[in-house]
Amino acid sequence: MNSLNNERGVGGLIVAALMVLVSLTIIGIASTNVSNTEVKISTAHSIHTMEFYGADSAFAYGSVWAEENISPGDLGTGFGPEPYTLENGVKFTTEIECLAETEPITNMPNIMITGTGTHPRGGKEVLAQLWRFVPAYPIPPAPIWIDDYLNVNGSVLVNVEDPSTPEVIYDVPMPDIDMDDKHCSSPPCDADFSGDYGVTFFPAIVRENISSIANYSGSTFPTDLVANSSQGSPVVVLITGFDGTYQVNNSDLPSEGWGVLYVDGDFKINGSITWNGLIISAGKTLAGSGTVEINGAVITGRPKDGSEESIQVDMIGNLTINHRPDILQEGYDKLTGYKPTPSWHYVN
Repeated sequence: MNSLNNERGVGGLIVAALMVLVSLTIIGIASTNVSNTEVKISTAHSIHTMEFYGADSAFAYGSVWAEENISPGDLGTGFGPEPYTLENGVKFTTEIECLAETEPITNMPNIMITGTGTHPRGGKEVLAQLWRFVPAYPIPPAPIWIDDYLNVNGSVLVNVEDPSTPEVIYDVPMPDIDMDDKHCSSPPCDADFSGDYGVTFFPAIVRENISSIANYSGSTFPTDLVANSSQGSPVVVLITGFDGTYQVNNSDLPSEGWGVLYVDGDFKINGSITWNGLIISAGKTLAGSGTVEINGAVITGRPKDGSEESIQVDMIGNLTINHRPDILQEGYDKLTGYKPTPSWHYVN
């Protein structure tokens, strides 16, 4: 009897052990499958990421390539840099299509940029977006552009490098720009329009260079932004939303700045300040107190309310305006170029 009981006990242990082994085997197989699935997911994600960033890199490179290689009159497909492949096998391809629609002043075509990233073990990622060529501003052929009349009172000096260059060009219309929405609110904002000298003004500095614009109201001024501009890329500063005369003091503005300063109203600068580039004062007064030097040009003469009335602009105080086409050209070159539109197309 004892022998039979022992055999039954051993048999029970064997069955229990087998059940444990089967359970462990099932768990092991399941864990292996889960691990394999996670590895596949991780690999697929890694491939997808490399393809996506490949497409993004090809896309970004296309925008840079277009700046240097697309010309007025280009039309159709076949534009773009040669494809290139990294050591990991990811291939970057950039395709640019020049469309029939052009920017009206420069006649540069709108373009469709397509960036594709392809991995040897996967599919491909495609990013496509419409880009438009945007000129920053016309380069003023004189140190002062004005809509109607100019009255000078004080120590205002105007210097030109070329004796044949006029100090003031009159009858240059200023567009009505919606400062809040940063877009042109009335025609002829999207086309050429000329004064007596055939000059054009395209308000793209406000509408398109959004990444460069600092929209400040009241007495706050982007000191750090402007300070950095004097050493690097020009800034586009839009000042609006204030009453009376906007005053910038020496403590607010660095001793030197570079770019486009657009003030929606009367403007007064106090202190020893040098501005390299373009100042647009959409008001009736431009005043300086201290030692204020503008190396570039000034555009002024539109009342703040945007009315059509003829006005007289008073230029008052210690102002020196040096017509510097070289500085204006450099700022134009840095701010002008292809800008992306909100449209975006993505293909996996």
